[in-house]
Amino acid sequence: MRGADTFTESLFTMRRLDDFVPKSHPLRSIRTMANLALAKMDRLFAEMYEADIKGGRPSIAPEKLLRAMLLQVLYSIRSERQLMEQTQYNLLFRWFIGLSMDDTVWVPTVFTKNRARLIQHDAVIEFFNEVLALAQKKNWLSGEHFSVDGTLIQAWAGHKSFVRKDGSDGDDDSGDFRGQQRSNETHQSKTDPDAKLYRKGKTGSELRYMGHTLSDNRHGLVVSALVSTADGDHLSVQVETDAELAEMQTRLVSAQPSMQSQSEMNCCYATLNKHWSVDPTGIAWESFYTLGGAPTFGASRDRSAEAAACCVPVPVTATPKRSTSTTRCAPESGCC
Repeated sequence: MRGADTFTESLFTMRRLDDFVPKSHPLRSIRTMANLALAKMDRLFAEMYEADIKGGRPSIAPEKLLRAMLLQVLYSIRSERQLMEQTQYNLLFRWFIGLSMDDTVWVPTVFTKNRARLIQHDAVIEFFNEVLALAQKKNWLSGEHFSVDGTLIQAWAGHKSFVRKDGSDGDDDSGDFRGQQRSNETHQSKTDPDAKLYRKGKTGSELRYMGHTLSDNRHGLVVSALVSTADGDHLSVQVETDAELAEMQTRLVSAQPSMQSQSEMNCCYATLNKHWSVDPTGIAWESFYTLGGAPTFGASRDRSAEAAACCVPVPVTATPKRSTSTTRCAPESGCC
């Protein structure tokens, strides 16, 4: 007998949110590990907010904010507005974040404002480090073999915002730039000044950033991540022995006298011997030999705002043909 197409909703349910999540769902183990890391961040969270005795309106719990941000990354949700929309009707998301079926989902602008506080106090970085410490404790990291990978990240800025730095474009906002010469030296995005026009291979030039990750090969876990401007400002040559490095130095000195050398330099979690030179076009080159692993990304664990970038620009010692004011990587910056 054919069933009737009817919908009867119960006024009450005796099931919990946890009952709707399959026991084998991967988010269960992720949530357990995330909660362990968040519990160790209690002191940092206490420093971010005023004491309860001073009163005021309670903010969104930072633990819930971080779990929601983790969902946004895992499911590639492109905006906070879409994240809040899906949390409204997705029981899995509510369970993972820590919202009951009756809890009101946050307004997207409120979520964004509270998220800014987490970024300001480096809570996201601390969360990453705590998860990494748990992985180390469980012996999931070998600390011996790593893989480095990179990708291009498209900026939230379009070609229309990429205008001349001197403002000579005038009031023309038609967005028609066909036939015009556009480069990072003469143009800049109005909405995202740090984004650079960049292309790779046969792809079209877009406003982009560069993402870099360092993964431990034992289980493929990311142990370090860095986002930099899409500069592509130096090239590297890796050699297998110190003898090959000495031979490379001899060849570079004969071709370009302007050269700097480094011994036992900590860079990208490795101890390296390096030689830096600049070719006639102004491109900086580093040739290096890896001596072994290192416990820090650069020269020390203290990465201030000035040293946070992979490369700290300094004037090139050689006179490039393109421009006498071109800036390249500093050998003393701890750059890879």
